[in-house]
Amino acid sequence: MMQTVGLILHFRSEALTLRCLQWMRDEGVAAAVLVDNSEDSGRSIDRMHQALSDLRQGGLDIRIRTENRNLGFAAGVEFGLSYIRREFKAHVLLVNSDAVLAPGSLRAMQDMLDSCKCVAPRISNRGSKPRSPFFFYDPVAALILEAPRARTIRYA
Repeated sequence: MMQTVGLILHFRSEALTLRCLQWMRDEGVAAAVLVDNSEDSGRSIDRMHQALSDLRQGGLDIRIRTENRNLGFAAGVEFGLSYIRREFKAHVLLVNSDAVLAPGSLRAMQDMLDSCKCVAPRISNRGSKPRSPFFFYDPVAALILEAPRARTIRYA
């Protein structure tokens, strides 16, 4: 099975970022690329120094990338993906720094990659009913097709 590299955008949320990295290590992610989008001259990364060292000693290869400015979400992801494409031959797990997946989710997604190019988990917020980030019922299509239809994600 191909290795999985995590990609996290960090923005001044040390505790959340560390929780996400801890989850990655516990689930068997081999490496994580942490894009520092904090625009704080590295102070928030410095505050995580000891915890990052502990995670590295626990087997997680953490690579910190920074442009010394906030790139925004899309450009930050592209910055991280460009690095991963150069340095790894791996699947990429893009996770918000404030998120963790349910135990076993990573393995289930890795297994699905044998038959498709992109896998996304169902999203649940504090026990709410899980929903898909890609498929939802379009009322008109549901009447015609009686099935979910791929659509762009609407943002609030």
